[in-house]
Amino acid sequence: MSKKESINEGRPMFQDTPNEMAYLDFKKWAYKNRKSIKGILSKAVEDGRDPGTDIFLALRQVWLAWANKNAKEWSRVPNKGPQGKDFGRALAVMMKKDNLIIKKSGNKLTDMQEDIGIIPISKPTAKKHTAPANPPYDPDAHLDRRDDDEEKLQALLTDLIKSELKKLSIK
Repeated sequence: MSKKESINEGRPMFQDTPNEMAYLDFKKWAYKNRKSIKGILSKAVEDGRDPGTDIFLALRQVWLAWANKNAKEWSRVPNKGPQGKDFGRALAVMMKKDNLIIKKSGNKLTDMQEDIGIIPISKPTAKKHTAPANPPYDPDAHLDRRDDDEEKLQALLTDLIKSELKKLSIK
């Protein structure tokens, strides 16, 4: 048996409420994914009959998704039901305290922040991995423009001369 296998052979620890140390990692992940988490919670509230229970169970599912992907040792949480709802409620209280997705102001744990994912208009946003707005400098570009300008000027002058000659020939 290798060292890595002996380290990963344990069973995840059962937790009635979110572990505070694991919550610190979850909070970082949740902040990065707050827009999708808010969508999940909004859908749970819209689909269900009791917004409180539904949001708490959805938060439990979000924790489980994070734990299964990033921290398997925190993936053993209560099933759906009263214990699952209590786990989600404890997570909601922690998120409210940190003003993460759930509004800190007010008494309700089911009020979500409205401004998630909206960028203020006054702030300029930079796009990643795009070509610069300014084209690369071409030292000979002015010669091409000059030649184009001369051709346009010559065409304009010939048209003007032809029109003046027609006017004179008519008189």
